[in-house]
Amino acid sequence: MKYLKGKETRKTILENARLIFNQQGISLTLDALCREMGITKSRLTNHYPTKEALFKAILNSYEQHFVNTIVKFHSRPPSLELIAETMNEVMDIQYEYRTAIVYAVVATPFERENSEQVNSTFQRNTNTIKKRLLELAKKGTLKKEIFEPGNFDSFIFQYTTLLTTWVIPLQMYNSELGFPSLKPMYMKATMSCYLPYLTEAGRREFNRIRFEKYNQIVWRLPDIDSTEPNELSQ
Repeated sequence: MKYLKGKETRKTILENARLIFNQQGISLTLDALCREMGITKSRLTNHYPTKEALFKAILNSYEQHFVNTIVKFHSRPPSLELIAETMNEVMDIQYEYRTAIVYAVVATPFERENSEQVNSTFQRNTNTIKKRLLELAKKGTLKKEIFEPGNFDSFIFQYTTLLTTWVIPLQMYNSELGFPSLKPMYMKATMSCYLPYLTEAGRREFNRIRFEKYNQIVWRLPDIDSTEPNELSQ
């Protein structure tokens, strides 16, 4: 019973902290966070001793939701429309965890443990993207030139950068416009990384995507279990 109570307390703290950081930003101190949450600092640090530990836990939660979404969509045949549908949900998840993502990108000094976590996630996601690209090439949607070393590295850099850091310009420049109205533009900009490598059939498929229909938030934060985010590495 004590274990379950502790687990529920950690979950409540984590979710409240995520929401408050989303509202007030990464510069919020633990003291200020505790005042906002209405708890003592000792109660918070009993579960998350430092701000870095708290953000690490929030990022772990984000990764679990991210992996669950990717696995769900990867059970379907590959297509550019499927990539757009996947991105639609992924961006919703990233929006829920936007401040934690900003923290992972800009916080200094950055813990070695957190740095290794980010690098591991990047490598896992790169492998997953490459697998999907191979499926699209086999289908005739992509040219094989995308797998040439310089091309692939450039594509991965552009694609992953746009897909993970769009939350920064949203926070800095476009917050008054609202995420749902901007999501179609962010999606199209990210998927445009495919354009230089699309076959004629691929371009026709790309042009059939109606990005404007993705102007709503469709993903809502569900309960998550203790499953580690390792399915993509299998």
